[in-house]
Amino acid sequence: MSNPSSTQTMRKKFHAMVIIDVGDRVRLPGAPTCGSICPSIALFTDWGRVICWCMAATENPSARVGSRVDTTIENANDPGVLLLVGSSGGHLAQLLALRPWYESWRRCWITFDTPEAVSQLVGEEVVPAHHPTTRNVPNLLRNTVLAWRVLRSRRVAAVVTTGAGVAVPFVLLARLWRVPTVYIEVYDRIDTATVTAQLCRPFLSAMLVQWDEQRRQYPEATVVGTLL
Repeated sequence: MSNPSSTQTMRKKFHAMVIIDVGDRVRLPGAPTCGSICPSIALFTDWGRVICWCMAATENPSARVGSRVDTTIENANDPGVLLLVGSSGGHLAQLLALRPWYESWRRCWITFDTPEAVSQLVGEEVVPAHHPTTRNVPNLLRNTVLAWRVLRSRRVAAVVTTGAGVAVPFVLLARLWRVPTVYIEVYDRIDTATVTAQLCRPFLSAMLVQWDEQRRQYPEATVVGTLL
């Protein structure tokens, strides 16, 4: 499967998230007949399946939904940058576990400039976020300004995050910029929902969880298995 294509400049509408086997034909449940199925972002799971967030252009109402997903890069010179957003520690560790998927992407990390995070991201593009974020309104405002600057200065293909508080302004502003947003709930919160996930949930393109039990809190989520 080729590299995922970037978000087109034309206005798009997020239709559905589907799980397919590699090479299968895709039918979007409940999707209307509208633009051609083009850019998608694929996250490979341990079972060789792929989760696609399919974006369909609204300009071509005669196109048929249900054809094979096109994952070619529309503009090879600027495929877009993947924003990987997460607090340092366990949140960052779970994002790092996605390396087989994101290593082919041009990417930018948003995390804290702690010694551990710095050592884990040697050679990567990193934009330090303000911390601490827990019950810290001034840093929330600073990170909101940071998110605006990052999203405005880059062609962002998608925002993928595991939380925690640093994720909120990036998810909200990405939604305003019509950038796909994907939230992966951390593996160690099974019986209750995290505050960050609850805040981000209305603005997400896709919600992923690591345990079947977590779907009690997020019925719309897709289970992808544990990352660690």
